[in-house]
Amino acid sequence: MDWDNDGRKDLILGENNGNVRIYLNTNTDADPQFSGYDLLQMGGSAYDVGSYSSPYITDWNEDGKKDIVVGNSTGYVYLLLNVNTDADPVFNSANPVQDGSSNMDPGSTVSPVVFDWDGDGAKDCLVGDGGGKIAFYRNIGTNAAPVFDGFDWLKAGPGGNTDLDTGYYVRFEVCDWDEDGLWDIVAGYYNSGWSPPAGAVLYHGTNYLYPDIEINSFTAPAQADPGENVSGQISLQLGNDGEVDATDFYCGVYISTDANITKTDDLLIDGREWVANVPMNGTYDVPWASTLAIPSGLVMGYYYIGVLVDEDDTVYELDEGNNSMAYQIKIGDPPVPDIKIDGDDGPISIPASQVIDMTISMQPGALNGVTQDWWIVAYKSGGGVFSWVYNLPYHWTAGLQKAHRGPLFALNNYNLRHGTIPAGTWTIEFAVDDPNYFYEKTYIDTIEVDVY
Repeated sequence: MDWDNDGRKDLILGENNGNVRIYLNTNTDADPQFSGYDLLQMGGSAYDVGSYSSPYITDWNEDGKKDIVVGNSTGYVYLLLNVNTDADPVFNSANPVQDGSSNMDPGSTVSPVVFDWDGDGAKDCLVGDGGGKIAFYRNIGTNAAPVFDGFDWLKAGPGGNTDLDTGYYVRFEVCDWDEDGLWDIVAGYYNSGWSPPAGAVLYHGTNYLYPDIEINSFTAPAQADPGENVSGQISLQLGNDGEVDATDFYCGVYISTDANITKTDDLLIDGREWVANVPMNGTYDVPWASTLAIPSGLVMGYYYIGVLVDEDDTVYELDEGNNSMAYQIKIGDPPVPDIKIDGDDGPISIPASQVIDMTISMQPGALNGVTQDWWIVAYKSGGGVFSWVYNLPYHWTAGLQKAHRGPLFALNNYNLRHGTIPAGTWTIEFAVDDPNYFYEKTYIDTIEVDVY
């Protein structure tokens, strides 16, 4: 590339010690010659990205001036914005490119290429990693202000279902090698197990067609008991809005403590089914086993029951973000504690001078008459824990103490406190759990209060 805008191609090379070399062409554009090099400067000294620097020149913020992105051995990609002119670049700082709320980091010994891979008019980031794969970070922001949130590995091979693999320490460029209108990748590689162990490889761009599995409908029970057979209450219909059939993948039904269903959650008994084919523009009803059941060891309470489609990510799809769905489910008939301030579940904001009524209610559920530890605990933001205790006289005390130990029973709007609350931000909890003196918060309700 022409670093100093003199009409002659130059060379910008990364060093394994972390510096970036600039070789200026001292001859013609058609017959480049080089005599020594300069190190890329930042703030008056040679820029050092750490080790194994891999620079790429781009106009990152579309201000008409060349910037640099640089990969290193840790896996981060650093952005150096040009604060001078296009012909005489100057850099004052280097900042990691962000992927969501974290630093972009697909692996180690990374090499970035900035390119509009999906053809939507906004620059994307392709990043080769030390293991030989290339991560595609789709730009979900604008061309002048790129934003990234996750990546997919580029695919190769029949059907485009296999991660592209160049060996190790991939360095690559995107081009239309054979001028067929499709983007190709030329990559250098090293792998001691290949013959030859080092060289270059060309990946021809192909118009692969992909399926897109989606959930047309999912039904699940709103209440069940531990160990209960729910096969008659679970149904899942899949669709395929892609360009080819979706074949050979598993679906699973899980119980989770939150709506984010993952394979680390509890799988229902016989809750995994293999799907041979969902035809393009067709549907498929997953035939769950007749023994599909809730795990027997679950503690009563509120959970989420959800489905994961293609749970092993074996199918490369047009959209990977529509393969799960979850609903809240009540397991057993758990106690339901309820705490309110002036009849409000919060969060609320009140002045310190305001007199309030703090009330608690209880639906004991299946534990009616069963002895439990009762807790009413207030946490103050910035420090401080206080407990309501039923030792005469009833009062708040510093530290974590149970309020009462005794059988659960129906309680309706018992007025716990009539008065003011000190200034501060408070989280106040009403909970019951096993009578063992440990605050386990098994059945709990909370209210957030900001007192000013």
